[in-house]
Amino acid sequence: GEPYCSTHISPRIGGPPVGLMAGGENLPPVAVVTEGSHRLVAIDVRTGEPRWRFASRSGGEFRMTKVGRLLLVTCGEEAIHALDIANGEDVWRFAERGCFQFKPLISNETVIAAAVRGRREGALFAVDLYSGQPRWRRELQGPPTSDPRAAANVALVSIAGEEATLGAHCLQTGESLWETKDPGLGIGGAGLTFDETWIVNAPFGQLSALDVRSGNLRWNTNLADALADEIPRRLEPVLRGGALFVPASSVHVVRPADGQKLSASLPCDLVPDLMRVDERGWVYVAEESGYLAGYAPKPMLTLIRGGSR
Repeated sequence: GEPYCSTHISPRIGGPPVGLMAGGENLPPVAVVTEGSHRLVAIDVRTGEPRWRFASRSGGEFRMTKVGRLLLVTCGEEAIHALDIANGEDVWRFAERGCFQFKPLISNETVIAAAVRGRREGALFAVDLYSGQPRWRRELQGPPTSDPRAAANVALVSIAGEEATLGAHCLQTGESLWETKDPGLGIGGAGLTFDETWIVNAPFGQLSALDVRSGNLRWNTNLADALADEIPRRLEPVLRGGALFVPASSVHVVRPADGQKLSASLPCDLVPDLMRVDERGWVYVAEESGYLAGYAPKPMLTLIRGGSR
């Protein structure tokens, strides 16, 4: 538990803390974190020494996605940067009109990125992962308000307008497949794919399931009071053992097929700002205040009638 190395970097100015681990195997293991107002620094975790720095021109919030030895970076500029994790150099740079301020999506060696073009316009781009060459582009009905997400063979992105919508596009061609009312992805909701269902946990306490092929609502359920209950920092649901663990004002366990609650909410007085579930079904809840709690499934006996001796 003793520290074996340390380093000093410029304190972060503005925006939330951003960082990830990268490298390993044939690459030096590094922690990539924000520094100052407009820089990323990669710190060698073996020595504590900075290996490289990347500076943006805009000073916008960094969003990063890693795949192999590439680190894809957006920061509100009119470009997507693909950096070599080993040295921080640009492998390629894709520039277009608009601000790339959302986290890029990787699907089948293709980068999907959403760009904001003013208050009423937006666009969705597909770029080859290794060359940075464009594959397709689709104009959106309004500016995007969420990171693009993949579900089955479609890319999902929320769009601002008179009524916020969620749009689905074919990952191969960019063709628009359907649009529906946004279930909360554009205001900070988080989701996951279950079979051909996209399940979204919204900040206002509603859990919704959409058919990926049509956009039709399959089910929804209310888990919290949007006005009275506290909202967790992170809303990502977790699928374990056929059950869906959902953070809201507490942690709820529901059946992903129909949204029915499988048990009462966890007897937890912490706000689940961060939730993890292991393969045994143990639930770990961390509150931003610094408290941590763990819960194990309670064994139960159930009488099955009609059995034979």
